[in-house]
Amino acid sequence: RIKLPDRDVIADQLEGQISQGELRDALLIDGLVRGYPRDHPELAEVLLAVEVSSVIDRDDVSRARRRAALLSKSGLVAIPAVAGQQISLGGEDEVRFHKVVLMQDGRIEHWEAALSRLAPPAGQSE
Repeated sequence: RIKLPDRDVIADQLEGQISQGELRDALLIDGLVRGYPRDHPELAEVLLAVEVSSVIDRDDVSRARRRAALLSKSGLVAIPAVAGQQISLGGEDEVRFHKVVLMQDGRIEHWEAALSRLAPPAGQSE
């Protein structure tokens, strides 16, 4: 189940945790989606920090990663994601290397890889 979070609430959570410049950058994210990973009950609520572009490139992936990291600074659990119709070769390389969620043509790719960055390996605690 997903929700679209109120940006004012997110801004309130970030305020005082990051600089004003970082706050402005974080709030420029194209989309925020909040929910609980269905197949990972051990994980708390997560935010998808989504950058949207018709052709996803390295810069889009970089922005999603940077803005997700800013959200994470305040204690939010944020996963970077990119969405678009096409993806450049460089964008695809960055998505795979950095474990960023890719949404394209109704498909979601690299979700498990992105979640693996959050969850401790089986049998281990944080």
